Parts: sequence; C-alpha cells; structure tokens
Amino acid sequence: MPYVYRRTPFATSEPVFVIGDECDNTHPGARDIGFYELVWDMQVFAVEGGTVVELVRVPDCFSQKISDTEAIPVDCLTANYIAVRGNDGFFTEYAHVLPRNDLKVGSQVQVGELLGTVDNSGYTSGPHVHFARFAPNPNNPNVVNRENWVCDWEMIGLVPSSTRGWIQYNNGNWYYFGNNGRPLRGGWQLGDDKINLYQLDDITGAWTGWAYSPPDRKCYFRGVVRPCPQ
Repeated sequence: MPYVYRRTPFATSEPVFVIGDECDNTHPGARDIGFYELVWDMQVFAVEGGTVVELVRVPDCFSQKISDTEAIPVDCLTANYIAVRGNDGFFTEYAHVLPRNDLKVGSQVQVGELLGTVDNSGYTSGPHVHFARFAPNPNNPNVVNRENWVCDWEMIGLVPSSTRGWIQYNNGNWYYFGNNGRPLRGGWQLGDDKINLYQLDDITGAWTGWAYSPPDRKCYFRGVVRPCPQ
C-alpha cells in the first residue's frame, strides 16, 4: 500500500494538482505540485510531523536569467529546501521553498506548521513545490540519500495527474480535468432557482449537464437547447 500524507502543503480550498513533472526515473521521488492561485511567497505547511534534518536558505536566489550574460548565482544552483525525517524514518522534502527564519536543523515540526514560503530558487518556470519522498538510510538516519527515492506515496487533497473528466473537489465544487491534467476553473455553480449551472470554457469547450439561461428560461445541454428540467 502506498504511504498517504494526510494533507497538502498549502492552505487553499482550490484543487491541488501535479502542475509539472510526475514522479518517475526522470523526476526521482518527486511530484511538482501547486494550484492556480499559487504565487511567489505563498505559505507552505508541513504535511507530517518530524525533525528537520536538512535545509538551504538563500533569500536572494532567482530562477530565470536576467539577461543573456547573467546566469543563476552559484549559491542558487541548488533550490532552497527543507527536508524532514518523519516518524517512520522516511524523508519528506519541500524544494523551491524558502525556510522560515527560525527553522533550523534539529527543529521539531508538527502537521500543519508553517515551514516557509514558495520561492523561485533553483530552476523553476513558475511557482510550485517540488515535493519528494526518500527511504531511510540505515547507515546515517539524519542524511537524505536521494538515490533512495520512492514514488509509492499519495496525498489527501492532491488530485492524481491521471485524472480526466469531472471530479467533485473537497470544497464541493466540480472541476473538469482535460488531457493536460490541469483542472478547468469554474465547474458547477448553483443558481437562484436551484438549477445547476456550468460555465463554458472557451478553450476546451467542455460542457456537461444543464445550463440555465435567464430570464426566458432557455436551457442548454451540451450546447443544444432542450426543455428545462422541472
């Protein structure tokens, strides 16, 4: 059975999903996760309790080249990150995250505790958290061995990257996931007359169910006018 983290590292009611690379041989142990409203400096929280065993904190790192002649500073080639050893001995890593000022190696953290903020350290094309899991190192339990990566983990609140079609998220709203694995913002909304509405997306053209058009009560189903449901 996969290991299940009990929450995402964000405080949001919006769907959290894999926005970039998925966990595999080319992205060892990690999934790049985020949500549409995620921006730089947004807070990141612990998904499990444990002990901080590693961290990198360089406040002035940046990801993109400012010009053709100015490269990423040497100190920023490794993204800012926090690695926490959980009670099971496995390591959880949060990369592209600037640790909060008082966090240090040896700090004890609890589930839901603030760890830091999303930043653009290392190589990243936009705000996200590179979230990874690594197996214990019997010879040195306080050092992360990144060759011991595992993909056998899940996270409550994280929409799987294989999701397609409609799902109802934790906030009660429905979201449409297309072939790119990213949700269509909007979904079902409840009208004043208690008839479910869906906002059409101009890019995918995805429809489902009824759409109610006041005030003359024209009703649409997949773009075709039909009698309104009673």
